[in-house]
This record gives sequence, structure tokens and C-alpha cells, in this order.
Amino acid sequence: MHVATATRQARPGHDAHGFLRHLFEMALAMMAGMMVSAAIFLSAVGTTAAEAMREHAVLFVVLQAFGMTVAMVAWMRHRRHTWRSSSEMAVAMVIPAVPLICLRLLDVISGPICGVYCFTTIVAMVVVMLYRRADYGVAASASRPSRLVGRAEELASFARSEGTTARSLTKRQSARAAPAIRGTPRPQARRSARAAAGLRRGGNDRGPRQ
Repeated sequence: MHVATATRQARPGHDAHGFLRHLFEMALAMMAGMMVSAAIFLSAVGTTAAEAMREHAVLFVVLQAFGMTVAMVAWMRHRRHTWRSSSEMAVAMVIPAVPLICLRLLDVISGPICGVYCFTTIVAMVVVMLYRRADYGVAASASRPSRLVGRAEELASFARSEGTTARSLTKRQSARAAPAIRGTPRPQARRSARAAAGLRRGGNDRGPRQ
């Protein structure tokens, strides 16, 4: 009971900690995916990052969206998030790229779109996390401590049940032994009984003879 109460009292702060921790981890995963995909693309085309973002704006964003999605989903699965949560986060990485790519292909906008895309993905990620905040608090980031708390509660319940069983067995054994103890004559009573029996026999021996 004490463990469960402490867990409930610590949950609000732990929720905020888990939320911020997941946000930080996802930001790192996004950066890692972007850097790896950009490095591969720049090595393939043989240009600088500024030239690639300007001359291959759409392809650059597509590759970065792919790299960020793969990195984030891989890390979320490593953190034991469900496939539903991982899929929602992947959609948050892909959806912002669609309108930007369409506007760039239709020449409605010009120039690099990578910066706008990265900003919109962060906003989309935060929106998904706020919508599913129960998945990114204690249940997600602190899944191992939660299991440890549950295990501690199970062990405490088992210990209480074992203590109750031991006390009941002790009471039963005491109740069974009580009649035998009460029925056993004390040593002084036994000596008194033997002395009384000896007096009776002596009186009978000194009786009148025929």
C-alpha cells in the first residue's frame, strides 16, 4: 500500500520527466537520421549541403524524411513503445513533407524547403505526444521502473500472505497442544496423589484383624 501511494504521489512529476525525456530522445533520433541520410546523399551526388538543398530540394527532403522516420521508429521500438505509437510518430514525420513537396513541385515556393520541413516535423511530433501524453509519460519512458514497482507490490503481498499463513498455523498448533498441556498433571499434584494413595493403603493394613 505504501509503495502504491508513493507511486501515485510521484506520478505527475514523473509524467513531465518522461514526456521531456522522450521529446529529447526523439530530437536526437531526428538529428541522427538527418545527418546519416544527408551524408549518404551528399556522397552520392558529390555536392555540398547548401547546393544539394537548393538544386535537389524535393529529393533532399524525401531522403531526410526517410532517415528521420527510420531512426525514430527504431529508437521507439528499442524503448518498447507499441507499433501504434511508432506508426503515429512516423506519420508525424511524413505528413509535413507532403504539402511542402507539392508546393515546391508546382513552383508555388522556391528555394530549399528543408528548414521549414524540420520545423514542422518538430511541431507535429509535439502535437502527437500531447495527444497521446499517457503513452509518453510513466507508461512509456518509465516502463521498467513501473514493472519494478509492480513486482515490489507483488512481493509485499506475497510476504503478507505468507505471514498470515504462518500465524494461522502457529495458532492451530497451539490450540492442538493446549488440551494435552491442560490434561498433564503437575509434578506436585502427582506426588500428592501418590502420598494419599500410600496413606490409604497404610490405613487399610493397620485395620482390625479377625
